[in-house]
Amino acid sequence: SRGFGRELALAAARALRGRELHAVLLGRSRADLSATADLVRDVHRDASVAVEARDLSRLEELPAAAAAACPQPDAGRAYRTALLFNNAGSLGRLGELQHMDVHDLHDAFTFNITSACFLSARFAAAYASPECDTVVVQTSSICGVRPFATMGPYCTAKAARDMLHSVLALESPHARVLSYAPGPMDTSMLAELAAAPSLSPELRGAFASARATGGVVDAGASAAACVGLALSGGFSSG
Repeated sequence: SRGFGRELALAAARALRGRELHAVLLGRSRADLSATADLVRDVHRDASVAVEARDLSRLEELPAAAAAACPQPDAGRAYRTALLFNNAGSLGRLGELQHMDVHDLHDAFTFNITSACFLSARFAAAYASPECDTVVVQTSSICGVRPFATMGPYCTAKAARDMLHSVLALESPHARVLSYAPGPMDTSMLAELAAAPSLSPELRGAFASARATGGVVDAGASAAACVGLALSGGFSSG
């Protein structure tokens, strides 16, 4: 609904101009989702955009959220393409692992692993077939392959998401699965990292320096590259 998620929605709308588009926006804030929906309609005048305000960090909301993300076409019609951009997540608790309790870990992994993988799996089950070009894109990160002190739960979640989506690719031969790392972007998440007192001083300084010197990736450009790659099929699934 904000940041990279909003840029993904806009990039997809631009890429699919001239084609019938039915979009579902999922996120916690209805106001932010509605603002994104208006921007999508500005880009793609004929787009049908539904807003579903769901808290994807809550297990009890996941089945309804997944159902909302997988609408079925009207009788006698079929989708030619189904795209999921699975970007929801959070930094979780920052700081040294020895200072975290079980609830810190549980909450981080519920949102960043369980929720993300459940949504991707339900989407693949709903659409993947020889008749529908189904693409599942999940937001990855270098944190999934490289450890960063004081970012333990986030690094762990990213690694787990990558592996679970690789498994999904094997289990869903009619879906293409892409784990896309957008790079460090000047979003609210980077601002949070640059100011987080519980982050290691070295990391906090690196993030603050990247923001100050322009050493960040433009979120719109990264989103456009992600959408272009997803639609082109120029990647190995998983």
